[in-house]
Amino acid sequence: MTIQDSAHLNIADFFLDDRLREGRGDRVALRLDEGSLTYDEVASLPADAPVAFVDMAGDGGVVNALHRHFGDQMRHSCTVGATHWDAGPRAEDLPGPAPQFFFAPAQLQKRSAEWGAEGLQERLGAAWKEFRDWSDSWLRVVRGQGRDAVERVYRETLEGRTAPEQGQILSLWDDGERTRRG
Repeated sequence: MTIQDSAHLNIADFFLDDRLREGRGDRVALRLDEGSLTYDEVASLPADAPVAFVDMAGDGGVVNALHRHFGDQMRHSCTVGATHWDAGPRAEDLPGPAPQFFFAPAQLQKRSAEWGAEGLQERLGAAWKEFRDWSDSWLRVVRGQGRDAVERVYRETLEGRTAPEQGQILSLWDDGERTRRG
């Protein structure tokens, strides 16, 4: 899909309805603490419910569309990434809260000042252990070696056929090449 004019972008069509038209309505779209939602279930979410938005792409058209759709129901808007920086800027006069940029080093500096170095390390350690224990309950690490494995996972990802509970660790070298190269 090529987006010509971001002012006419229908984000629900771009990210949700396309998956439904592709016959993926029964596939998991969102994972929440309470469980997961399929694309069919996401399509039925009310637009008047409070939302928090974490923008991983930095696509101004997407940010604009979501803010305009949810309006004052947007409770928090945070930009984390900018992989789509070339897609255009976001509007200045968006409804809801102004998007805030999250920069991890600045957050670490802030928390270190608040809690001290030892307090920060204690909290990071506890949070990491909690995250590790939680992810152990659903995440499965899958390893692959060689060009064929990398290409297979790449194509599966492009085609939307990757399982969200799998974490892929891939190497272009197969075991024999790694042994020969030392």
